[in-house]
Amino acid sequence: MQKTQEETEAALLDQMRHLQNEHLNNLNRMMDIILQTCIHQVDEATYELESPSHEGNQAATPEYVQSLLEKTIGAAGDFSGSFVLLIEGGDQANAIGASNVFAQSISQLLFNVKGVTRLAKDDDSSEEIIRVTKQGSLACRQFFQRLQSGSLSNTNPIHRAQLINDLARDAIMGLLGISPVLENISPKDSLDAAGGDLGDLVEREMQSAAKAIEDAARRLEELMARPPGSFDINVHQAVLASAMALTNAISQLIRCATVCQQEIVQHGRDGSSTTAFYKKNNKWTEGLVSAAKAVAVATTFLVECADGLVRGTHSMEQLIVAAQEVGVATTQLVAASRVKAVPFSKVQGKLEDAAVAVREATKLLVKAARDANKMRSEQLAREEIGHMGRHEMKIKEMEQQVKILELEKELNQARYKLGEIRKQGYVDE
Repeated sequence: MQKTQEETEAALLDQMRHLQNEHLNNLNRMMDIILQTCIHQVDEATYELESPSHEGNQAATPEYVQSLLEKTIGAAGDFSGSFVLLIEGGDQANAIGASNVFAQSISQLLFNVKGVTRLAKDDDSSEEIIRVTKQGSLACRQFFQRLQSGSLSNTNPIHRAQLINDLARDAIMGLLGISPVLENISPKDSLDAAGGDLGDLVEREMQSAAKAIEDAARRLEELMARPPGSFDINVHQAVLASAMALTNAISQLIRCATVCQQEIVQHGRDGSSTTAFYKKNNKWTEGLVSAAKAVAVATTFLVECADGLVRGTHSMEQLIVAAQEVGVATTQLVAASRVKAVPFSKVQGKLEDAAVAVREATKLLVKAARDANKMRSEQLAREEIGHMGRHEMKIKEMEQQVKILELEKELNQARYKLGEIRKQGYVDE
């Protein structure tokens, strides 16, 4: 009887071990799938980094990319810590979450690095940025790959935590190599050279952006009260009303960004001073200041174009470009806030909503300007063609073909010149 009971208990223990091993194998397979997905995401981002057909984020700035680099390095550390806890019997959910965040951070970093290569002084500099960034991404890929169960099982359990820390160190060192090549294309003036209290500096720039937008709204109100001049009154009102709506949306976005920035500082300073927080996160601070300046400049330019449109000194195309620049600048500001956003922050949510409102208002303004431009062009063309005979129309047709070829040539030259201006202008800021 005693023997039968012992045999039963032994059989139950064997069954429990079998179930535990099967459960562990299932968890390992699931984790391997997660890691393989992360590897695929890094591979896709690396391919796009090297591909000439992918331009990356054309609105990215070196300051913003530096802040993304800091975020990615932090994500590498979090991923390493979560995996060490996992092999010590911790929760697998933390490792899954950390691996996804790390992979997404790498992908976002590479997408924006590709965008800032447009600021490189020549092809060699651009290729160097891509080469160094690829080295960092491959080190991160190796990190994911070596943590898969098939590879990790070859390491003595006693040494696995050290292996994870070594892989994390290699990945972080690879990422740190990206910073110097970004410094080469960054503006020469920095927050270090600005002097004074960094907290005051950031506050001044945010207030300056807010004031620039208030001034823009006031000028637009004055413009809407003026007679339309040579413009159709309905077109005049539609374009300026759209510009006013965009300015109001930007004003709301700046208010949300200011509150969001204050929340980030309060959450991240851990009892230290505001200045200490900004100094510790100096790359992020530079990106935030740069974004606030860009919003102020773009909004001011928008109003100047609207004013010129009413006066007859600016074209619809200039207003469209100005609106698109506003969209780029506000996107940069939201992205800078997103890098350090407090998890599950309602304030960040309001900022994201404000950014959506700006994008929608930008689309409406561009549409209003294009519709107005199309209407005027079609009207002028009809008036001109209506008085022509058949012979004149044939001559005019050939003239238009010649003009199209000339404009295409000018367009290519203008695109090249624009690229050179952006490179040189950014370096000389």
